[in-house]
Amino acid sequence: MKKHLIIILFLIIHMVDFKAQSVSRKKNEVDKIIAEIIQTVIEEGRKILPVYKYAGDKKVIKADINGDNKDDLVVNVNLQSEKIIRDPLLQFFVVMINGDAGYVNCKVKPFVGYRNFAGYLSRIQLENVKDGKVYLKARRWGLNDPDCCPSIVENYYFQIDNVSLVFNEEIQKYIELSDKIGTVVNLGHFQYRVDDVEFKKQVGGQYLNAQADGVYLIVYLTIINQSRETRTIANGMFKIYSSDGIEYGSASNVAAVLVTENKNPIVFENLPPRIPKKFVVAFEVPNSYDNYKLKVWGGWGSDEYKEISLRR
Repeated sequence: MKKHLIIILFLIIHMVDFKAQSVSRKKNEVDKIIAEIIQTVIEEGRKILPVYKYAGDKKVIKADINGDNKDDLVVNVNLQSEKIIRDPLLQFFVVMINGDAGYVNCKVKPFVGYRNFAGYLSRIQLENVKDGKVYLKARRWGLNDPDCCPSIVENYYFQIDNVSLVFNEEIQKYIELSDKIGTVVNLGHFQYRVDDVEFKKQVGGQYLNAQADGVYLIVYLTIINQSRETRTIANGMFKIYSSDGIEYGSASNVAAVLVTENKNPIVFENLPPRIPKKFVVAFEVPNSYDNYKLKVWGGWGSDEYKEISLRR
């Protein structure tokens, strides 16, 4: 009897030890997967903008997403700029489905956490997983909100379709667009590239200046006339659209002021063929944190146009 008790006790200890080793192996596997996700996100982020690095900021949720009674992984990894402290946070959400052959990576999509004019950050937060959906929450500033405290709460979700992430319609405005800052856009007679954007409350100097009631959005452009003859561009060929579709024309009244800052604003310009020219176009917009898009046309009077995301 005593011998049997010793054997049973040994088996129990062995089983507990085996279970602990199994849990440890599982944890090591998950930790390795998360490390690989972070490295992949860094590589993807630097394709968008080379100065982004891992912010040391991640959130992991283990939950059954696809209904097979296995814990899947939802990982939020954030990147920040190495150089410009006011650059927006770049956020990635990665889903790893725990299948028969191990974890399968679903498609990665980047999001942007925006800063308002004073530099305060609004980010999308990973909330929870329920009924096969991953729920996210975002906060943004209302028109009269103080800088510290965005009051508008927006809830989003995404879910799994095979091995792709399917997002609800409202969150699409946060997903990175193909044409963005630094992308060369060929359209009609012209080639456009947005080199940078800047938000300023005031432009000019001591003696000649302009003060915005909202904020000036200044777009820095390189434009090439790709045709065989001189072509005209005008500030009417450029429009800004907010995330809710409101249109803003160029602030032509500040063109003379921008000249005092050694900038080259577009009014009416004749461009000779095949010579890159640097210009700025200024717009007055309500705030500095919306998801603005620049709409450009292929020529004066042309019906061809493209939209370029101004997210950094």
